[in-house]
Amino acid sequence: MISLACARPCMCASLSKTYKLTSQLHTVLLSPFVSRCRQHLQQSVSLCAKSCAEICHDSKRWHSTWHNAMHRVLPSANICKHSQSNMYARSHTACKHYQSNSLSRSLAARTVHQSSKHSLTGNMMFTKYLNSRLDMCMERLLSTRADGRERRVGDVLEEMQQLLLELGVPEPRTSVELFIAHVLGKSTFHGVSADRGLTGPEVERVWEMVKLRQQRIPVQYILGEWDFCDILLRMRPPVFIPRPETEELVGFIKSHLQGSGHQQTRLLEIGCGSGAITLALLKEFPQMQAVAVDKTTHACELTADNATSLGLTDRLDVIHLDISAEPAPDLGVFDVIVSNPPYISTEDLDQLDPQVSRYEDRTALHGGGDGLDVVRQILTKASSLLTHEGTVWLEVDTSHPGRIQSLVEEQGGLRYLRTLQDFTARDRFCVLQYWDPTR
Repeated sequence: MISLACARPCMCASLSKTYKLTSQLHTVLLSPFVSRCRQHLQQSVSLCAKSCAEICHDSKRWHSTWHNAMHRVLPSANICKHSQSNMYARSHTACKHYQSNSLSRSLAARTVHQSSKHSLTGNMMFTKYLNSRLDMCMERLLSTRADGRERRVGDVLEEMQQLLLELGVPEPRTSVELFIAHVLGKSTFHGVSADRGLTGPEVERVWEMVKLRQQRIPVQYILGEWDFCDILLRMRPPVFIPRPETEELVGFIKSHLQGSGHQQTRLLEIGCGSGAITLALLKEFPQMQAVAVDKTTHACELTADNATSLGLTDRLDVIHLDISAEPAPDLGVFDVIVSNPPYISTEDLDQLDPQVSRYEDRTALHGGGDGLDVVRQILTKASSLLTHEGTVWLEVDTSHPGRIQSLVEEQGGLRYLRTLQDFTARDRFCVLQYWDPTR
């Protein structure tokens, strides 16, 4: 029902058997198998008692765990009331040394994925569980609307964070903090007191964001905006979300331009996405002119919208263009070409986090069989697009710099200057240069 890793890998086999039988009880409801399942359950619980006593010794924190876990796993716990009452009593005695979080996660981890039939059943059961949890939290968190009381920020944060944690959502606390800050009109959670009150409508707005987050929708899409290099960008799915590494790339280019004394630079961004790189550089260099191209219309539209909101449309041309198109349009020549191209290989594409693979544009991720298809196109066309000593800045996969250097040496026209590392000390950025004194 919940695809979380088991919190207790050493959980006894009898408890696993207990969960399977209990799931069957919930699925068949009042079928003739109920009595037989109940009999097996009682036997398993008695065996489980010994194993659980050996595994866990923190009994002071445990209280009615099995009862709570059964309610989490079986939202329809009103069936067979008298029979279940007896089962809960026996289970409570048998497992009284087991912590509630560990037990609930261990039970949840026993999902029915052993066959295609069970997988379907598991998905249906997960949906029922999820809906019941959301309904319960909604009723509790929005109780302020009835009595007019405010809820403490700290209480709302803890409850909503715990829900996302139980559902396996990445970075649950950070997500809720950003939602609360957004509702309060702040860009970060820093400085927000845990004792600050949230009104009923404010709690409801945070809750609506949490419901979207539990579907693994990226925080940036939920907020509809994101800070990047001191500028605020609008964000809309499925346009690729700029990462922290890309901010580093902008920093490297800034340092290069400031050191070279170029004040009237022409810049070309290939695959502009939200326009993050180009707009951050235009904001930094008032005399810079730029062209941003992308092969998807939604990326071009978002870049244009962001340029408008930042007041930079007079120095930026946004062009809907596939760089691999032939014949290539005449864009002129540029002092700098920058790109964070698609670089995920076909083999690695299916291994991406669900919040990336489900919601972000596949064309902004997939770089072909080896992840270098778009990079090859850039290397082929760069010589005709660069001024003398013009540079190319690429953000790529950590396995690519050496291969790109080999491609440059084989192809000619460019020379490989250096590889730069990101904040995790991994090779991430490639810097190339075109050399032609006649230009």
